[in-house]
Amino acid sequence: MPFMLSNASAAGAGAPVATSGSGGAASSTKASYRLDGTESALTPHVGHKVEITGTIEEQRPASAAAGGAASAAPAGTLKVDSVKMVSTTCP
Repeated sequence: MPFMLSNASAAGAGAPVATSGSGGAASSTKASYRLDGTESALTPHVGHKVEITGTIEEQRPASAAAGGAASAAPAGTLKVDSVKMVSTTCP
């Protein structure tokens, strides 16, 4: 099952902080990432506000043929090292 992190923003030493639903902490830059981690670590946090540490692999630029769909595409893949729940609900 693919997992997505939405409304991500960088915090502290570059660790993405985000919610897995809509809303989230105030930030001028919000991005979505495809998560590369174990299902057993990610599944319990679906719908929660989480702090994730890991390595971001930027997505390659979309081709011109993609048109407006590029804005909805994830910013890249986040290889998950750890997940910490911040809140059980997304603001």
